[in-house]
Amino acid sequence: MMKYLLKSSCAAVAVMSVMLAGSGFGEGISAPLDVTCSAPVLGPDGNPLTGANPSAKRFGFKSAAGTLVQVLDAGPNGVADWPNADGTPGGDDTVFATTAIGQGMAPNLFNSGRFSSSIHPPPPAGSKMFIRIFNAESATNATRWGQSNLYTMEACAVLDASKLGLWGVTQPKTADPQTTDSDGDGYTDYQEFIANTDAVSKGDMPLTRNIHVAGTVQIDARAGRIYRLMRRSGGLDDNGSWNVVASSGVLTMNQNLILADPNPPEDGAAFYRIEVVSP
Repeated sequence: MMKYLLKSSCAAVAVMSVMLAGSGFGEGISAPLDVTCSAPVLGPDGNPLTGANPSAKRFGFKSAAGTLVQVLDAGPNGVADWPNADGTPGGDDTVFATTAIGQGMAPNLFNSGRFSSSIHPPPPAGSKMFIRIFNAESATNATRWGQSNLYTMEACAVLDASKLGLWGVTQPKTADPQTTDSDGDGYTDYQEFIANTDAVSKGDMPLTRNIHVAGTVQIDARAGRIYRLMRRSGGLDDNGSWNVVASSGVLTMNQNLILADPNPPEDGAAFYRIEVVSP
């Protein structure tokens, strides 16, 4: 689980396909793993990523190769490791299967930014899986990528990248996201990854809209993240601790989120901050 703090004071035929990158998975599980994104994944220009169903041309519709979609296994450490600078999986992560934007969509849908595929045999139950999408047909040629939260496999599963927080290719390929601030907005690429904001857009950053005197906080919140309102009474230099007074749970869509302290101090003397958690 990863955390980051925002501090403040006051009618066509659809053809599905998927390429398995390995074998020997799925023993004891008969149901396939459906992988999809229920909302468009946006590219660097703010438009849905390129890609049409491979059968589009056969039906007389406009055709375009789709950008790469990887379904990855987080490996023994159960952590979605940062990809290598060339886009290949980092740490002990492995590519379980690949597909592409446009796969499984109706042939008349051009550049929908979506896909729908089915993997059989699926990963074993208990496997921690996630989706990574690039802005090109290969990781080598891509300049940016986006990633979903982890999903723990069950016997019957739908892995929906959108509900797991993947809304765009928000991260540049970089060697050290902990120190790189690609858009110069004061937040490192890694901090923006945790906040699920666009690390290459200066106008998109971790942001609290407003903090009211009574402990009500308004936040530009992102899908796939948990938001916690934390309160500290007294000064910031004493030995007091931060306490969670309200929490959102994992969000399934971007939204204007309001968190409120149910029992604010009567004298109003308190500091508040927002903790952002990437499950």
